[in-house]
Amino acid sequence: MVHLQKGATDLAIADDEAAMKIAPEDRFAQANRALARFYLGRFDAAAEDYASLHAHDPADAGFLLWLHIARERAGADDDDAFRQDAAAIDPARWPGPAVTYLLGQGTAEEVMAAADQGSKAERLQQGCEAGFYLGEAALLKGDRSTAQAEFRKVLTDCDLYRGNYVYFSRAYGAAAAELKRLP
Repeated sequence: MVHLQKGATDLAIADDEAAMKIAPEDRFAQANRALARFYLGRFDAAAEDYASLHAHDPADAGFLLWLHIARERAGADDDDAFRQDAAAIDPARWPGPAVTYLLGQGTAEEVMAAADQGSKAERLQQGCEAGFYLGEAALLKGDRSTAQAEFRKVLTDCDLYRGNYVYFSRAYGAAAAELKRLP
């Protein structure tokens, strides 16, 4: 995780792969590698990891969201699989509302309202994730301007995560990576 936060994604991947050789079922290492691959724009490889993670926990809305986004960013048509897999997700439990939104069945306001539930720490983390998911949805629709605005908002609102090695936000790092890819 520290390698990811410092921008050393290749080192993060190497560490994750070493951990997976020792413990092939280490889901944390695989999730971390998927994220590093996503940060690097290696969406096909990230999708492979997320597909494996999702297969082991089909009710995890987070893995499903990252899988869908990675597949779509890789240029794959994931709509049918996403709709089918979304049936196992609780739409009322975070980040279920983001799944509903990406299915075209909810609004951005509903996603943000759902993210604004729980403790202060939960609201911060969920708000970061919500902004990232909304940015990705805009990017997938070809709305680069809205995507950039959402990703910038994640970096502003979630600045706590920038150099904090105790707390980590996948969404913060991914938003930063997406902004680097956008002109």
